[in-house]
Amino acid sequence: MADISKEVPFDFWYELFTTRINLQESAKLFRINSNLRELALILIRRGRLIGSLVYAFGVNQYGQLGLGESHLFNIPTIIKDLEDKNIIKISIGEKFSLFLSDNNDLYISGEHAIIGKRRDYIDEQGRRAATIRRSIDIPELNNFFREKEKIVDISVGENHGLVLLENGDLYTFGNNYNSQLGRDTDIIPNTVPGLVDYPKDFGKIVKITTGVDTSFGITETGRVFAFGTNDVGQIGIPAEEYVSEPTLHNFFFRRGRVKKIFSGNEHTLYLMENGDVYSTGFGEQGQLGINDQLPDEPMIIQRLKDIGRAVNVFGGFNSSFVLMENEDLYTFGENHYGQLGIAAQSANLDALGAVGVVGLGNRENIFDPTLVQFFRGKSRIIKIVGGFDYTFVLLENGTVYGFGLEESGRFGLGSIRPQKPVEIIIENPGTLRNPPTIERSMAFLTPVEIVTLNDIKDIVTSGGSTLVLSN
Repeated sequence: MADISKEVPFDFWYELFTTRINLQESAKLFRINSNLRELALILIRRGRLIGSLVYAFGVNQYGQLGLGESHLFNIPTIIKDLEDKNIIKISIGEKFSLFLSDNNDLYISGEHAIIGKRRDYIDEQGRRAATIRRSIDIPELNNFFREKEKIVDISVGENHGLVLLENGDLYTFGNNYNSQLGRDTDIIPNTVPGLVDYPKDFGKIVKITTGVDTSFGITETGRVFAFGTNDVGQIGIPAEEYVSEPTLHNFFFRRGRVKKIFSGNEHTLYLMENGDVYSTGFGEQGQLGINDQLPDEPMIIQRLKDIGRAVNVFGGFNSSFVLMENEDLYTFGENHYGQLGIAAQSANLDALGAVGVVGLGNRENIFDPTLVQFFRGKSRIIKIVGGFDYTFVLLENGTVYGFGLEESGRFGLGSIRPQKPVEIIIENPGTLRNPPTIERSMAFLTPVEIVTLNDIKDIVTSGGSTLVLSN
């Protein structure tokens, strides 16, 4: 095909491909006309298209989706305020979201007391605002970072945020009720980022991770600094209920380098460079993968070691996922709503005789690493994110699958139903104070393709709220 972008004025094609009516229509257009797809690639190669777009959907009571409203959105919706900002990183917590642009600016939406505005903040309509419903540039925040090093990573916990600079400096802001800021502050939401002091004898921090009320930094030498709540051993430092400052995790000194950390509600997974996976914290739903043990320091997941080498770890509120070198996916943890993406536990065993193979229909919690057969033979898994009772899987081809409890627009499908959800009935026997109840909900027990999303390169979720970064 000739380079027709040279035959027609560029402004015409630029307008065509940057109008962006919506992602679904763009995808349909590209699928129908291969010439248009090729033209789009030509324009991208010429570097003339605007950057990535951010879509949001789901729960939004704090305005955390940045869409200018505080009601839920049940289909993926473009965050208009970020259309021309070329966002490169996204992160979301229960009450606020954080976005990083390619020119090193931060944008924030959600509960403003946590994210850099005073409690007397007045919005653009002159109203006293309890939340920032739009994704906006907060001058106080960006002025703070503008004279510093380049921002290389961001991470948001339930109600706190971390910002990592290229030189290894780590800044935190937000709530500090459980020492998750790693520095000496009062517990009133800290709206001004503060520098976290940690020794750099083991190199600078190059990766950051947050759990609900936990914070982690991995250094360039594979050592781990951690701080935050540890009341059930979710950090894995014995005898410390709250770790109030960055503390070097001595457990891993003789076990090699840590490559990645996932931290959920009250459990944490540590992936080592040699492919071993350790877990620690609260595991009564099976999320530690070591039966019903409740360690106060990390324990190796021996079943996974027997299978092979792990290359990535992910999870949700009380769920865990481990991707192996052969691209098989294993899961364990809470599964009452099908959030593990498996259908049932079969009596069959895999070739090693170590792990149950999935069949059809089970919603029991899973205590041993269990193979998820659904994704075998599909595009490579890039990322898995989860909330309390649902999960998303992002594949290398940009496709997203979801499974678990279906409510509050959390799957972004609107009225579309690629497959029929199943009614879930959970009986609560009650207590002396509360009568018995029967909860009826709808759930996807096997993965369903989120057909309203196309060409996605990143996804984050928390508490029923989801952000996606499109190509």
